[in-house]
Amino acid sequence: MRQHLAGMRRRMPGVRRPMACMRRRMDWGRITRLTMVALGLAGVAVPAHFQAAQAQAPANAQAQEASATALADAAEMRDGANVRGLLQEGADVDARQVDGMTALHWAVYHDDVDMTGLLVRSGANVNVENRYGVPPLSTASTNGNATIV
Repeated sequence: MRQHLAGMRRRMPGVRRPMACMRRRMDWGRITRLTMVALGLAGVAVPAHFQAAQAQAPANAQAQEASATALADAAEMRDGANVRGLLQEGADVDARQVDGMTALHWAVYHDDVDMTGLLVRSGANVNVENRYGVPPLSTASTNGNATIV
């Protein structure tokens, strides 16, 4: 009987339901649209000095980064003529790529005796390690190249 009365109370006119029952369901589409509008307005409000600083930054930052590792990149591609040219221009013989590999690492990896000798004579650090802690001597030993070792 109690359940029956409880059901009647809900249906009785003039009796208000609690606020928890009157809440609207979440409309995820509406929430997404409002969020996008807010983010769009935030993007428009970027301070002018930040935009000016970005405009003054060098446009060729990646090209400058690439030129710093040009010697190691040339050695990786087995381009001996380019390696010689870069060394004559004064390129950093110990410049590292992202993974810590130097031109000497690549020359030893490819068993290129001439390039290895050229880099060592140019002052390459023979004890430098890549990101994994592997020096060029270890690679030469693994390759079994007694001439480079």
